[in-house]
This record gives sequence, C-alpha cells and structure tokens, in this order.
Amino acid sequence: MVSMTFTWASDAGSRAMLDRDFGAWDEEILKRDSPMYRVRSDLPPLLLIQGTKDELYGGTQAYANQLKKAGARYQLILLEGAPHGMENWAGMRNGSSISNAWWTG
Repeated sequence: MVSMTFTWASDAGSRAMLDRDFGAWDEEILKRDSPMYRVRSDLPPLLLIQGTKDELYGGTQAYANQLKKAGARYQLILLEGAPHGMENWAGMRNGSSISNAWWTG
C-alpha cells in the first residue's frame, strides 16, 4: 500500500476543485478514486505524458515510481517546460505525434 498524504488538498484552490469534482470528500475518498492506490503488475500498458512545469508533475513522478516498483508496463514521456494541459502548450502537435507513435507501435 502506498503511504502518502494529500497535502495539496489543504490549498484553497485545490479544495475548491476537489469540492466541485467529489462533492463531500475526505482523504479516504481521494484514496479510493486515485490511481496511485490501484497500481499492480497486471495493469494494461500505460502512457504517461507529463509537462515538467505542470503543478501535477510531482504526483506523476510518484505514480511512475509506483508503477516501476509493481513491475507494471508503462512509458513516461516528459515534455520539458510544458504546463498542465496540452492545449496550453505551444508544442502540442509534437505531444500528439508522440502519443500516436506509442499507440501504433
């Protein structure tokens, strides 16, 4: 089992998002719905594309570490300097071609 706390949930902006997405919530609900707590070796192959300027970057790194420890098949592609959401990144087309290449092998 993963040991971590949702420290970002104490941030006012994050709390507003969590309230909107989950309604009434607590840390157990976040754990129940988080892929971090569902890591296992027999997951289908995962492609993670992450911008290094995204506020979620640390969480993706932690998730990739859990996948590696479990022996799950995954690939993490880091987009240097990219913010959250490919629609916000000027190099979006490159990210799309990366994911297309992954899917087509």
